[in-house]
Amino acid sequence: MPWVGADGFNLQLFAEEKTQQPTPRKRRQARRRGQVARSLELSSAVLLLLAFTAVGWVGAYTGQQLLSVVHFYLSNLTAGEFTAESLRALALPAFAGLGKTVLPVALVMMAGGSLVNFGQVGFLLSVQPLTPDLSKLNPLVGLQRIFSRRALVELVKALVKVLAVGGAIYLALAGRLSDFVKMYDMGLEQAVGLIWQITHGMGLRIGTVLLLLAAFDYWYQRWEHQRNLMMTRQELKEEMKETEGDPQVKASQRKRLRQLAVGRMMEDVKKADVVITNPTHYAVALKYEIGEMEAPRVVAKGRQYTALRIRRTAEENGVAIVEDPPLAQALYASTEVGESIPPRLYRAAAEVLAFVYRLQNRV
Repeated sequence: MPWVGADGFNLQLFAEEKTQQPTPRKRRQARRRGQVARSLELSSAVLLLLAFTAVGWVGAYTGQQLLSVVHFYLSNLTAGEFTAESLRALALPAFAGLGKTVLPVALVMMAGGSLVNFGQVGFLLSVQPLTPDLSKLNPLVGLQRIFSRRALVELVKALVKVLAVGGAIYLALAGRLSDFVKMYDMGLEQAVGLIWQITHGMGLRIGTVLLLLAAFDYWYQRWEHQRNLMMTRQELKEEMKETEGDPQVKASQRKRLRQLAVGRMMEDVKKADVVITNPTHYAVALKYEIGEMEAPRVVAKGRQYTALRIRRTAEENGVAIVEDPPLAQALYASTEVGESIPPRLYRAAAEVLAFVYRLQNRV
């Protein structure tokens, strides 16, 4: 009985090694199931960088909006008694001011996040990941997920992320300790500006570190996705049967079609005027009806065993056989069954037909 792995793919004891590259059909099926190579770390890092970058671009505007909200509140808190109407009058301008502050940053982050996700997986809409999977309730599957290679990689990634982010924060703050001491002698506006400057620089450092880690994570996700899609030789054979049919059945069908085609040719040989041979390697049967055909037509041709069958059928049905190796080879190479012979062979074919007609006392 197959076990379902933590990554959503079936695993079997003593299963055949997956050495075959995934087919386009296998990739399409995985994509429909929502199984694509996507790094959440990359999206998070890009969003963090975009957030701090956008705030840096609109820093002055953001500060003015926040100061306006604070000034509005401080000016109206002691204006009178608190009622539902007065609170509503205070809340609406505050929300409008905060909206103006957050909206530019939110739009930049939404656009950036959409572009990053689209760049990773393209347009994809799948509800299968939301479908309940009862196999996840299996305790064996849970243990396998906990002690899987993916869990180990995620643990290592988390540790590296903590160390990298901690190092970025330390480097961002280590050289600014003296600035924190100076804040005691600063005014409120200067202190807030210094804190924002330190926070902005620290955020950009953290975002850059996370982006570097995310690049490695994206490469790993693509490698892991490719590895999970690998197929065994048996899976490849089964897929070929589903898409192209059983090779044995198709071979049998081709053999049957060849037999039918040869059978039809043998029937046409019986009605031919002449069979031109090489003498045994090639055989081409010609038919010519005056007034109905512009040129003699090849009704059968073959090599080796098929040539012998054509010759034997002609002998059994009284069809004239003429040995002309150059003409037989030329007809075989230049004309398919059912086609008229090419003009360059008219003279040679006419001489053969005239010879046959003389033997048969035909005009």
